[in-house]
Amino acid sequence: MNILSRIIILVCVFLIVFVGLDRLTQPVYWALFFVMALCVYLFWRSVYWISKKDLEGLGEPAWSLFCAKVNENEAEDLSRGRLVLDKGELKLYRKAEKKDKDIVKNARGKDFVLAWKMPVSRIDSVQFRKIVSIRRGFVLDCGDSQARFVCQLAASYKDQILKSCGF
Repeated sequence: MNILSRIIILVCVFLIVFVGLDRLTQPVYWALFFVMALCVYLFWRSVYWISKKDLEGLGEPAWSLFCAKVNENEAEDLSRGRLVLDKGELKLYRKAEKKDKDIVKNARGKDFVLAWKMPVSRIDSVQFRKIVSIRRGFVLDCGDSQARFVCQLAASYKDQILKSCGF
């Protein structure tokens, strides 16, 4: 799915940029934008998205939230995945890549990686604010370190997050 999406996106960009409106009919030209946007969405969904159902067999989380963790080295990409509260620990699962070593399988055999975890008892405070440029999210203060998460829906999950962290 990833490779097919990438190829279709490249073909659409080629047709839009190099062939252009002068050789394509107007409905075809604008349909290419729609096809390209759809392929970008499908690519994102296949590479990053983890649903609640995908985590079945990896514990019994009290709640979960799709978000992205900002890495310590901000030059690296965000770690996108599902943050779950399970047995007094916050855990961030992301989809496994070929290079990953510590792979966990869910009940349906899909591969995931435990990208980050922290006991809830270590969390001193939780702040909800802008994290990266215009992206909203929350920060978990843990004494000398911080864990920053980007999530547009963080404000709507504020009560659950605060309650699970003991505030």
